[in-house]
Amino acid sequence: MSSTNQNDPIYAWSRGISDRPRQELVTHLVGLDYDNCCEHQNFILNSTVNNPIIQKYPIKKSYQKEFLKLFINKIEKDYLEVSDLVYEALINILPNQNEDVHFRHFLLANRFISLKENTCFISQGTTGLFTWQAGIALANWCLENSNLLKGKHILELGCGSGLTGLAVIFSSISPKSYTFSDCHPLVLENLQYNIRLNFTLNSSSELLHSFPLTIGSSEVKILNIDWENIDQLELQNEDTDLILAADVIYDPNLTQSFCKALSYLIGSSKKQAIVACTERDPITFKKFKELLGLYNLKIIAEIQRTASSEAALFYSSDKPVIICKIQSCILNSV
Repeated sequence: MSSTNQNDPIYAWSRGISDRPRQELVTHLVGLDYDNCCEHQNFILNSTVNNPIIQKYPIKKSYQKEFLKLFINKIEKDYLEVSDLVYEALINILPNQNEDVHFRHFLLANRFISLKENTCFISQGTTGLFTWQAGIALANWCLENSNLLKGKHILELGCGSGLTGLAVIFSSISPKSYTFSDCHPLVLENLQYNIRLNFTLNSSSELLHSFPLTIGSSEVKILNIDWENIDQLELQNEDTDLILAADVIYDPNLTQSFCKALSYLIGSSKKQAIVACTERDPITFKKFKELLGLYNLKIIAEIQRTASSEAALFYSSDKPVIICKIQSCILNSV
């Protein structure tokens, strides 16, 4: 894709399509300096709801509908005439359309990361088909600390829809390898779809290779890792320099399995894990720390992150995310 600057409507809109549209976004879009009001409105439409990527991989209809209503409201408040094409776009957004399956698009530098998501399984306990805010925060941390990932072998546990890994792979970080892992078959199927989708969108090649595949200078792999039975997979001999995980601390049973998996992978080595946790419940986070101790692990640094418009990938939330750097309590002296 062509490069994008911060005054472009598609740039501004993409900063919000992960969340609910806000009046400030619409004010920014409509406030751009164009002489012809009707042409200006059509330009906004073609850059947002009528953008070819959005047409092919649609975001939530409810978001698009709310955005257009705010758009129309802003135009009318400025005593301007609303283009027929704006009303037509609103009519074309079908009400009551199934929104369980939809796409989200994140603008990174001059390209999009597009993810297919499915919200219908969340109530059944399958959270990996949705992108959570800690995953966005972890992706931002990786982009800001590229020196810790460049040329390294990275393993992500509970990767879900794949945002963090895709942000790393399609940035200039160039890890030696990136291994996505999860254990739910639907999550792994959706993950493969998202990797192939972004490989096609960001490459001139139409050929979708089987895994492992090479993207740039990075080898990309997918593993089915059940944390509870991780010791049966003989992963300790794998070349892993850094372990990543996001939004995996929300269920006490899963937290214990996660800590067990971390302990197995890190052992007494100098390997570290970077875990992004959304601050929902202090009791859950305290329990996480206690379980780490039981498995001879400790948090050596905590960084609290809040949503920032300056971050590479934007999200909007009033809940902070804690980035935890974890290592073994029993480091080998060798």
